[in-house]
Amino acid sequence: GAGRLTVIPNPSDGNFIIKCDALAAGENISLRIVDISGKLIEARINIPVGNTKSYAYHPFGVLASGTYYLELTAGGKVYREKMLVVK
Repeated sequence: GAGRLTVIPNPSDGNFIIKCDALAAGENISLRIVDISGKLIEARINIPVGNTKSYAYHPFGVLASGTYYLELTAGGKVYREKMLVVK
């Protein structure tokens, strides 16, 4: 559906591709990774998205195995997707 946020692969090793068909080419997005308890693990702002409407995510640190929520903000809307990290 429109605006669906997709994380590929899911589960992943912590490196993944984020796709959202609601994004406009050249739009800037913000990302937040939070763990299952709601603790912020990592935040990135003003990430430019190219014509592919996708972003290749590589963690700054090590994402331990577990369940996380990815929150993507674009155009004033927040999209959320659950993701699994398996090492």
